[in-house]
Amino acid sequence: MKSTTFKLQSGSDRLRHYFQLTKPRVVSLIVFCAVIGMFLAVPGMVPWRILIAGTLGIALVAGAAAAANCTHLEEVRQRRVPERHVRLF
Repeated sequence: MKSTTFKLQSGSDRLRHYFQLTKPRVVSLIVFCAVIGMFLAVPGMVPWRILIAGTLGIALVAGAAAAANCTHLEEVRQRRVPERHVRLF
């Protein structure tokens, strides 16, 4: 078993690392596609309250899913699997 050491981080470093865990570049593409879909789904203009609330909700859920996926991938990497049958990465 490997020993892992952690160094103390300042609050801004910790926040930056949590933000990076949400994969902001990928989430921005998801939000962009969702907003385009909103405009294509409605004849005329999308009501601005629905547009803002929908965009914010999609961004939060996509960021949370990305963070959860990162933690799950770390668990998968540590799992033992038959090397000839399944290749993780």
